[in-house]
Amino acid sequence: MVRAVGKDAGLPALRPHRLRHTYATRLREAGADHAQIQALFGHTSIETTARYFRASPTEIADLVDRALDY
Repeated sequence: MVRAVGKDAGLPALRPHRLRHTYATRLREAGADHAQIQALFGHTSIETTARYFRASPTEIADLVDRALDY
């Protein structure tokens, strides 16, 4: 179903797993910590959850700006 909806929306690469990655990334960007995301995903290991964390180029640039602004 996800693939069909993605195709209809012009997103042929849309897959359920990609949605999980997006969800985890958005939760992290909104301030959720790793343990909260781990609980939401039902993972027993934080290492499994950590695979879902991606930092956007903007997020990395903001981090560097904050680190150098002392």
